[in-house]
Amino acid sequence: MRHKLLAACLAAGLISGVATAALADEMKDCLAGQKLIKAELKKKRPPAVQDKLRQALSSVEVEIKENDWDECVGYVAQAKQAMQSQK
Repeated sequence: MRHKLLAACLAAGLISGVATAALADEMKDCLAGQKLIKAELKKKRPPAVQDKLRQALSSVEVEIKENDWDECVGYVAQAKQAMQSQK
């Protein structure tokens, strides 16, 4: 019985560690994306792309305040897609 309990605790700890690492990666990607969007907004872009970038940046900043990293990464991806659509 103790061995099963110990194994379950170890498994939970490993899963928790993986989840923490994933969150750290999403946070890093989100913050890097915020910087990227700000830099891209300084460049000459068509008005439609500028609007999409502004909307994405606004959403990214909301998600940063809420510590909702996976949604933030989604908005960064939308901004990157808008930049790609211009090329």
